[in-house]
Amino acid sequence: MLGLGGVELICSPDSMDRPKVLIVDDNEEFVRLVRDIVHRAYPKASVEGATSGSAALKLLLSGNFDVVLLDYGLPDFDGIEVLAEIRKNLLDVAVVVITGEGDESLAVDLFRMGAIDYLSKSSVDSRALRSSIDRALLRRMIQLEDQSDEAVKMSRALEERSRALDIAYEKLRSEKERLRLLSDSLEQIITDRTEELNRTTAFLNEVLASTSDYFIVACSYDGTILSFNMAAESLFGLDAPDVVGQRHFRTLFADLATSGAAEELMKKVQKGECPQLEMAGVVGGSEGFVAKVSFSRLEVEEPTSVDRTGDGFVIIGRDVTHERELEAENRAYIRQVEEANRGLRLSNQKILEANRLKDQFLANVSHELRTPLNAIMGYADLLSGGIYGDLSDRQGGAIGNISLRASDLLSLIEQILDLARLEAGALEVRPEVFSLDELLSEVRDTGGVLGREKSIDVIYNDQQQEPLMMFSDRQKLQQILLNLVNNAVKFSSSGSVEIKRLKLEDGCVELTVQDEGIGIPPDSLESIFDEFRQVDGTSTREYGGSGLGLTISRRFARLLGGDVSVVSTVGSGSTFRVVVSSELRLPSERADQVI
Repeated sequence: MLGLGGVELICSPDSMDRPKVLIVDDNEEFVRLVRDIVHRAYPKASVEGATSGSAALKLLLSGNFDVVLLDYGLPDFDGIEVLAEIRKNLLDVAVVVITGEGDESLAVDLFRMGAIDYLSKSSVDSRALRSSIDRALLRRMIQLEDQSDEAVKMSRALEERSRALDIAYEKLRSEKERLRLLSDSLEQIITDRTEELNRTTAFLNEVLASTSDYFIVACSYDGTILSFNMAAESLFGLDAPDVVGQRHFRTLFADLATSGAAEELMKKVQKGECPQLEMAGVVGGSEGFVAKVSFSRLEVEEPTSVDRTGDGFVIIGRDVTHERELEAENRAYIRQVEEANRGLRLSNQKILEANRLKDQFLANVSHELRTPLNAIMGYADLLSGGIYGDLSDRQGGAIGNISLRASDLLSLIEQILDLARLEAGALEVRPEVFSLDELLSEVRDTGGVLGREKSIDVIYNDQQQEPLMMFSDRQKLQQILLNLVNNAVKFSSSGSVEIKRLKLEDGCVELTVQDEGIGIPPDSLESIFDEFRQVDGTSTREYGGSGLGLTISRRFARLLGGDVSVVSTVGSGSTFRVVVSSELRLPSERADQVI
């Protein structure tokens, strides 16, 4: 027990370690379970159990408990009713409600009735229960300490007031004669005060009557209408003189009367509760509306000529028809959006499956085509080498054409296989140490073969004096550059193709391939990197190609920690820029090396 300023506290700091706990649940096994959990969490706790609401209230009235762990659904009371009884009897105890089911609305009602916390039975364990009880004890201790401080202040104020009353009493004794002389004028003072009170009351009644947002209807318990403000007139389509003094409650609130809810509401109102609900009403006898209303008790010391029964109740409500219509529209819209999303997810699944089947088909077809092509190229080489006899010039040219076209087709198949591996995430990066200058020289020499057929020079100018060593995937970087050089030669009719390199400051290498070809329109600078895309269909017919080279080049560059970009002017040529890391991290250091 903690005393402060003459006020005694039930909950002391020791209660945090030695709480007195009451467990209320009709399931004795659950009571034992919770008792064990509480004892494990608070070894010094005092724990008692009750299997009904009435038994719990009897224990609460006879003893001081710090915390009540209350099951919401009891045989004789529910959690709300038990909380109401605790409030009614002014019991000072922290209540934690435990229930097997519930929702946010129930939680709000429980907190409104004084519950400290709200737990689901499925989540009751040592940690959750300890946390909830600690929270309840701490909040209760703070509240009681605040009350103690207030009580101390009140005690001091009472002492000061007592001294003041003593002084006043002495003054009253000395002025008794003076008061006797003033008694003649007392009647006039009372009359003036009464008139002032009547004016204030009339003003307040006028304010209530003119309230436009909320309708206010006062009734006696026999259904007689005592007051009917302007908002009620507007909503119900009736004039106050036609309903005041009449037993029109069942007419105005037929939804409550016919459902049998009115009697239950009256019981709660008579207990001092203020129930809230939504109800349906009728405007002018035909058109319906929905209102959110609350009921509260009306106490009249002197019944008026209209209110023959004395006490009654007040209904305060607001028209929420439009709000509910909007909510219904929102729910319908949400359902439509959800249906659309489900359709989109299904479509995406179908698209992904189609892409997977496409990639699988391309890989299978490419593999099946590559085997006979290798045989064709092998036999063509044998024929060209004279293994099967000497060939005429015409025959040699034909065999050379076969080898060239077969090589082009094999290159296309390899590109399709690379793309399929990229899409399937099966293409590995194999870094190694190599000389970039040697690689660029090889690219120049290989690209120069195609360039000489069109009288186009492939040039490599090293702008860096010292040799540059790299740690990256040599084969993929070579394929990137060969694709760019071959494209540059393919789309040029004259001039030259120039390869340049530049070591950047951040550990990357920039390589450029510049041509003097047909150029690329601005609106196609990004789309040319898409699969099977060229600037237009005429380019494919005139220059050939599958439209995969740039796609694969960009994806390879990104695998190597870089990218491929382009700047171009139509009719003047293009410059492709390749940026890759000169020190690619090993696969064990980068989880995304295998894509």
